[in-house]
Amino acid sequence: MKIYNFKNLLAVAALSMLVTSCNDDDTLADVRNAKPVVTVDNILASANEGEELTFTLTVDKPSSTPMDFKVELYANGSTASFRDFDCSGVETDIAEGGYSQGPIGYKLVFPAYAETFQFTITPKLDLLTEGNEVLKLRIASSGNGAGLVASASEIITINISDVINNNVGFELEWAQTTTDIHGTIFDGTYATPTSTAYFSDWDFDFWLEDELGNEVNGGTYPGATANSPEFFTMESTLPDGNYYLYVDLWQAGPAPAVPFNHDLKVNMSKYGVWSKTINIPLTSNDSFSDYVAIVEKAGDIYTVYDINSGDVIISGKVSKLKNKMKHKANRK
Repeated sequence: MKIYNFKNLLAVAALSMLVTSCNDDDTLADVRNAKPVVTVDNILASANEGEELTFTLTVDKPSSTPMDFKVELYANGSTASFRDFDCSGVETDIAEGGYSQGPIGYKLVFPAYAETFQFTITPKLDLLTEGNEVLKLRIASSGNGAGLVASASEIITINISDVINNNVGFELEWAQTTTDIHGTIFDGTYATPTSTAYFSDWDFDFWLEDELGNEVNGGTYPGATANSPEFFTMESTLPDGNYYLYVDLWQAGPAPAVPFNHDLKVNMSKYGVWSKTINIPLTSNDSFSDYVAIVEKAGDIYTVYDINSGDVIISGKVSKLKNKMKHKANRK
């Protein structure tokens, strides 16, 4: 009887050693197979609109394969939107980290065997007088999921300040863009007799002239580049006087099946001080090339006037002051 009990004790002891050995092997396997973890060097930053910020990711152990991460908007506590910043990464679509892997974002690829990786965030310089904003971003494992983000490095907070200066920015829009639930921007479309075309297929340009008819940016026409939208800046160093805002349909898009109204508008802002919009009534049947507003500069004070009545502008009107085409050095 005693011998039988002794044998049982030996069996139990052997089983216990086997279980302990297996647990140790599992622990070692977990350590060997643990994914690399990255940390970011700064989770709280401040910037003006248009100012580029650089962030550095550091990995605890280099990976033999590239690691995919994504920068996305973290809505909790963020007053800025996804479209209020640019990132050095590649904007994701649904297939690569968009809806199927959470919100739309910017894809970052941490190179294989690298110890650090840098990316940039730039709050956009826009023409809105918004006051200070808070932009919260989340860094997440994405794509191939080869790396992880340390919990303390997941959320970056950027305090954004409006740029305040004496320059005036001008933007010409006509693409009639829309945004889907994932944040992707689409140019508006219209029907042609045989297919579908984009409003952005139409090419509008604009510029500012002095009282002698000279383009104010030295004849470079930065608002005549074939881009949509177009943009230029009126520098505060210009002499006092009246300046004339000219809008030109450089090239029409495909003929529509049914005439439509252009959503053509000029947004303007003295940065951080005031913003105004001029709506230009125009249909697809119109061949348009004309002045739309007068901008008076008196020191650091700018006043925008209706081109017809001379009243301080609320919405722009069309006037046929003169009909002449200008050479555009930036045309592509």
